[in-house]
Amino acid sequence: MYPNEESLNCLDQFRFIDGRRYHNEDNANYYFPNDKQESDRLRTQHFWGYEVWKGNFSSPIKQKLEKGNMTVLDIGCGDGTWILDCSTTYPNSTFVGVDFSPMFPSPSSCPPNAGFLQHNVLEGLPFPENTLDFVFMRFMSTFTQRDWELLMSEVIRVLKYDGWVEVMNVVPESTNI
Repeated sequence: MYPNEESLNCLDQFRFIDGRRYHNEDNANYYFPNDKQESDRLRTQHFWGYEVWKGNFSSPIKQKLEKGNMTVLDIGCGDGTWILDCSTTYPNSTFVGVDFSPMFPSPSSCPPNAGFLQHNVLEGLPFPENTLDFVFMRFMSTFTQRDWELLMSEVIRVLKYDGWVEVMNVVPESTNI
């Protein structure tokens, strides 16, 4: 059996190093694998973050999410665990995850109010101005200062005037003993 063009394109999308699958883009600064083992790690990280921060977010939006009609974007959504958790908890709001590396669940396993986009957010956000109610980012450790400036200008562009942005990051401190 010979591979068809579609399967060859799929192979070109990834590279394998020491048995782990990675994206195959030279101009991206995302260094983590995108295989099942990484998905398991991200899922564990999600629930660790949930416990540490006592929930999925700290912005004062719970009542609005429960009421519904909010549009939420998770930038750097990884395997989509946060999106699936929130979209199940708040079925009247819409949740969209975007990530450079495609590790998303299949559409058939997602609630109807959840969706995913493969996209490099450093090329801009694929949303019209003033359309999102809440933008969430967590564990975004590979961005440079310039990347953050570019991304935040895009977040401001797509966020509604009364919207919220939440960034949850772990900042390691190094000390000499």
